Amino acid sequence: MKTISFEFVTSRDVPFYRQTLAALMHQGAPNLQLRARIKQPAHSLGSDGENHWCYQLIVSGEQHCIESFADELAAKFPLSCFLLDARVSALTQEQIEALTASHSTSAGEDLAAHDHEATLPFCGHCYPRLGDNQSPEFGQVSLICPHCHGEQQLPAGAPTMDELKQLAGNLITDGSLVLEGKTYQLVGNVAGSSLLITNPNTLSSHLAVSDADVLALSSIEKPRLRVLPTGEHPRLKAPSYKVRFAHSRVELVLCELLRVKGIDWLFVNKDNAMDICAVDGRWQVICESEARTLRLSGTPMHNQASAAGYLAHTHNGKIRLTPTSFASVKTPSLLAIRGQLQAGNKSLAHHASLYLGGKGALEIATVDGQGKEEIFFTQTPLPDNGYEIYRLLMESPQRQVLEKFKSLYPQECLCMLDLILSPTAERGNLQGIWALGACILGLGLNKEKPSVEYLADALVAEAQKFRGQSAPRIDYPLIRGEAVRSFNWCKTLGTLMSFRLAGDTDAPKLAFAMMDSLADYLANWIEHLDLNVGVKQVYLSGSELANPVLAKRVWLRLGKNFPLLTAPELDLDGSLFALGGLYTELPRRFGALGRETQSVKD
Repeated sequence: MKTISFEFVTSRDVPFYRQTLAALMHQGAPNLQLRARIKQPAHSLGSDGENHWCYQLIVSGEQHCIESFADELAAKFPLSCFLLDARVSALTQEQIEALTASHSTSAGEDLAAHDHEATLPFCGHCYPRLGDNQSPEFGQVSLICPHCHGEQQLPAGAPTMDELKQLAGNLITDGSLVLEGKTYQLVGNVAGSSLLITNPNTLSSHLAVSDADVLALSSIEKPRLRVLPTGEHPRLKAPSYKVRFAHSRVELVLCELLRVKGIDWLFVNKDNAMDICAVDGRWQVICESEARTLRLSGTPMHNQASAAGYLAHTHNGKIRLTPTSFASVKTPSLLAIRGQLQAGNKSLAHHASLYLGGKGALEIATVDGQGKEEIFFTQTPLPDNGYEIYRLLMESPQRQVLEKFKSLYPQECLCMLDLILSPTAERGNLQGIWALGACILGLGLNKEKPSVEYLADALVAEAQKFRGQSAPRIDYPLIRGEAVRSFNWCKTLGTLMSFRLAGDTDAPKLAFAMMDSLADYLANWIEHLDLNVGVKQVYLSGSELANPVLAKRVWLRLGKNFPLLTAPELDLDGSLFALGGLYTELPRRFGALGRETQSVKD
């Protein structure tokens, strides 16, 4: 008899893996003894312990029985984008005795203890049957699958095969279709929409995807990724696209009907997809799109808090995180690190938090050895329109550079004048700076009155094209504001104009230089803070981590001297702020009647 351990290691909880283990324990296996357990992260979030989950199945029996079972097991655990490793190992007698002595979970205990059924819309067993036009069961969206139970996710009144054929025909004829609350279009507006790939076989001919991208898109979470089109694509002209595969049975059949008609993609509006990005070699969620439950760690100061459009509340040792609506966030660096570590005050001693921006401004905060928190840097908001930005540049020491630039590059200046920045986030985060950089580099000249989002995306896409080893240095001089430090954005833009005036026409190099130089400045500032407060670890957050160029340069420059960490169990720019609010000590406030009041709303 042999004992084999099958382990699936993930960066965050995968409910379907939990449910699969519970089902295996309930069903059993002929001539085999099964034991299962789930190892959660050993310590609180962000600790020095192993910060991952492990779904372990221990199988004892004869070798030929185990081999047969292993083949079945591979199909029962489909790929998750959060899977870090899958291990198979033979256990020694000493290891078996240690496992027997330690806690193991059986079918009736923690394996099934979850607040919802973790069904998938479809899996590798039912996908070929209902999603392949050559299958006799093609289009049967209510097909019962004993593995993923995807039929349980169907909405009431789901369309039949004949209805789906009619809907596909209407889409081809009219160019648009409203289905299940989403709008599908053959030609659409890139801003705020998804690019749904109907023919995955042609994906690499349209988009610059890596093997890791394809695996993530194919995973059970069906996430959405930001991907660049292939060079000089005849129809995909935007700098990048948010791409995903079908994530419902109805979409799966609709995509197959369109694929056989030669349609390779659709635009989807009002799409509530899960956006992920690669951070230090792992996929992380940018903003949670659905409610989640986490285990409670540490001692929160409140049982409910809200921030950045999310609500966090505690109950029976759990934390429930629920999206409410979009909102910006104040002091994001401090809220983020409290959420990432699920702690506050002296527990955060000798830590720094680098929030790269998104729902809030670029910000750096530190906590000294006594638990004193201080915000060292906050990006200054830009004016809300291009004319005011131009006026401030003319009143700054960059006036002479701007006048020369205007005479040589009038169209680039007009692009800058047309900018309108939203008051919620674009004025205060890096997107506004990237958009202005794109105007100066002429990346907005092929589009009439491009948005800040488009221009910022264009600059990032241009930086991704750079293949050199070194780039010019763009200035981000530190200035002292009324309360905290920031950088002089007028000088930053003036430096970029100077390189263009000097005859540098390499747009990818200059776009890369903006991000490489910022990463260098950030590293220098945090190294300076280390001399004062003794920084042991730096925690990073913010949706700007989805910018692959900036994220990589930050890791290369700042990571030389400090451990750089995130909290893989949490998102980067959303619910972690509400979670941090639970651990935020609020100042006393007194109402009109002298009664003490408190508020945990951002």
